[in-house]
Amino acid sequence: MNFSEQYKVIENRFMENDTAAISKNYTAQFHITGKDGGDIFFSYMNGKKFIEPVKHNRADIDITMSCDTFDEFMSGRLDGFRAFTTGKIKASGNVMLALALYNSFR
Repeated sequence: MNFSEQYKVIENRFMENDTAAISKNYTAQFHITGKDGGDIFFSYMNGKKFIEPVKHNRADIDITMSCDTFDEFMSGRLDGFRAFTTGKIKASGNVMLALALYNSFR
């Protein structure tokens, strides 16, 4: 999956899912590594969702994974908890937010 396809997957899941219950306001950053990777920043602020294919230095949660891991995770072939505990997915920042986002993206 190339970056534009990866971005579309995140955008669709983020915009379709009700993430309002996660937190009143939050920001998150996906770093997808590899030659087909890129950065995706998304936020929920005051009832509005925003998403863009850019890197921001300040996010409540930073999630990093390879292109292959992203594909496996988003297709449901890879459990996010297992990927995190084995180091395939790395997260820094608000880990409770990461868990809430995990539930809304799978």
